[in-house]
Amino acid sequence: MTKPAKPTAVIYLCTAKDEPVVTRKAMCERVARDTGHDLAGVIHDDDGATDPAQRRGLTYAIQMLRDGQADTIIVPTGEMLSVLPAEKARVSRSVAKAGGRLLVARELINR
Repeated sequence: MTKPAKPTAVIYLCTAKDEPVVTRKAMCERVARDTGHDLAGVIHDDDGATDPAQRRGLTYAIQMLRDGQADTIIVPTGEMLSVLPAEKARVSRSVAKAGGRLLVARELINR
């Protein structure tokens, strides 16, 4: 599949108790709009899904990069990828290997 002509992003979320998913989703949608990305979808995993094998949504979002359905994954915070630095680095490498990039909404909005 070929990549879309316009930058296309998928939003990746985890449900969390500290902040409503709606707030996180709105933040990511704002970044997509402000950076000129079309949205290919919103994918989420449950907050309790900490093991990579449990994070099927994240795996699917990375597959969307490989398949050319999106070129960017937008997350509300870096912790959405993992609170563990080694796991966060592994996810970042997987995204880069798939030909995509990550945007962290909170970092872009708070500039």
